[in-house]
Amino acid sequence: IDKTLKVYETELKEKDALKAEIYNVKGLALRKIVDFGRAQQAHDAAIECGRKCDYNFELSMAHLIKSKMDIRMGETEKCRSNGEETVRYMKRAIEKSSGGDERTANILFLAEDYRVLCDNMIWAGDLAAAVDYMNRSREIYIKYAATDRYYIRSQYTELLLKTVCGERGLDADIDRVEKAVSNGKYDVGQINIIKCLYLLLTGGDAQKAKAAAQKAYGIYDGIHCPLEREEARSLCDAA
Repeated sequence: IDKTLKVYETELKEKDALKAEIYNVKGLALRKIVDFGRAQQAHDAAIECGRKCDYNFELSMAHLIKSKMDIRMGETEKCRSNGEETVRYMKRAIEKSSGGDERTANILFLAEDYRVLCDNMIWAGDLAAAVDYMNRSREIYIKYAATDRYYIRSQYTELLLKTVCGERGLDADIDRVEKAVSNGKYDVGQINIIKCLYLLLTGGDAQKAKAAAQKAYGIYDGIHCPLEREEARSLCDAA
């Protein structure tokens, strides 16, 4: 990634849009290995480039990923601020889109933004804000009857929200979503984390809870997701 950026800096100095995209890719890669400091710097660079060329989509993406890191570092107010910027820029991207498929795609990205911000607010303990974001995400998916690649994530994030809000009787819904995500390792890990948490909070089978956490741990260890792996390890210990 750094070699690519060097080429852009020396040979394509005016290509701020391309540089914004590459800086966001760099930030995403660094976030995955939990190098939050350098990831934040990469997304800040993406924001700087994006502002020069009014690249609202990449500006929204940069603020979204920054918000995900903020909340895991305990920076709740920064998380809220970056969340607001995420939505503001994505709405601008929608307004400036040419219509048709481009506009629909950006609206569905907004639904995913709302889902991520819901997840952030769950971590922050602000369940009212989490519910509000989830409602906004759900409204878009209902309106557009969409089942894009992010739709299933909205399904299990909603189950997580219901779990932490104290709802019971979610066993069948959790099983349904687990079957739906069976081909995606990351998503299988997530639903098993939710299953473990649900069983622990509702006084369910402790052995099943531990087995779910161990399954998530094995998945994330295998696909090199250290942040999610340690979340699974914490649940293993709790179970």
